[in-house]
Amino acid sequence: MSCFEPYLYHMKKYKLLVNGWELNASGHELTNEEVQKIKDIQDEREIDDLSELGYELEELLDDYYAYSTNMWVIDKPNNVTGLNFVLVEMDESGDEKVVLEFTHKEMTDHMEIDEDMELTTLNGYPDVDNKHNILLWFEENKGTVCAYPFESEETPTAADFSMVYGCVETPDGDWDYMDKLFFKGQELEISYEEQWTRGKALTVELWTLSDVNYDEFDSDDEDSDEE
Repeated sequence: MSCFEPYLYHMKKYKLLVNGWELNASGHELTNEEVQKIKDIQDEREIDDLSELGYELEELLDDYYAYSTNMWVIDKPNNVTGLNFVLVEMDESGDEKVVLEFTHKEMTDHMEIDEDMELTTLNGYPDVDNKHNILLWFEENKGTVCAYPFESEETPTAADFSMVYGCVETPDGDWDYMDKLFFKGQELEISYEEQWTRGKALTVELWTLSDVNYDEFDSDDEDSDEE
């Protein structure tokens, strides 16, 4: 073999574990009849907080499952400032070793890489056009939320990673989450094989057209049109 034979770089396998809070959330459109069905149960049992019904809502409503809805479902890292990232190297024999731990503050701001990146915004408001109400489900868990497997020739640093946020907009405020993760500007595919979390809190919200005063907004628009 020639001493001038070029060195062949070896791609190493890694996975980036995301530890902290998990947000399992969904939005589901409801008809007025379905809303009344829920309210009747609330009145009958004297329930103010829908979270007390929990998964019983799946039995109460036709074609409703908390994680299979007619609008949107997400399972993402939540409370980004509290997330801990653990980089694990995997060799050919299957052995693993932790090579790096860091927080979001050590990562690169993704807007420095792609200032035109569009952020994901999920609707948590009733649909005024189709006259539909909305049922929102927010389950907060804690543990290992997900992982991002990838390969690299060089050992990654915290600055090689960046993220973008997503948001669920609701009448009661926004729920932010980590939507996408990037390695050197390339989006990584999320994996839930490493997920291990425990339930900590459940929030269920029901919003109707009257709750958000759409009738009032419509009348304001009409008044401005007349002017």
